[in-house]
Amino acid sequence: MNTLFDNGTHKIETAGRLPTAEEMAYLGTKIATRAFMQRFTQPERTAIRKSTDDIVIDIHEDLKALRGRHVVMDDPGTLTALAYLTSVGILVAGRSDTILNTPITEDEV
Repeated sequence: MNTLFDNGTHKIETAGRLPTAEEMAYLGTKIATRAFMQRFTQPERTAIRKSTDDIVIDIHEDLKALRGRHVVMDDPGTLTALAYLTSVGILVAGRSDTILNTPITEDEV
C-alpha cells in the first residue's frame, strides 16, 4: 500500500502506484481554475469577492471567465495578479509563493 495522505488522525492509502517525479513534472504549470482558487484560504477568497478595488474586481472577473478551463501558473498575468493581491493586502507576503510553488497534483489538472 502507498500512503497518499496521513495527518495522524486520517490516512488515505492506495494499492495503486504513485506517479513518478517525471510524470508529475509532465503535468506542467496548468491548473484547473477551481483548483487554483482552492489554493486561496476562505478569507482570501472572500476578500477578493468583496473587494471594491477595480483591479481586484478585474482579476476576479478574469478568473470567473476561466471557469472550466486552466490557469497557467507561470503566465505573466498570473504572476502580476498575485503580486497585486499582495500589494493591496489581500495576500500576506509569501502567500503567492506558496500558491505558485505547491506542486500541481493530478486531481488539480
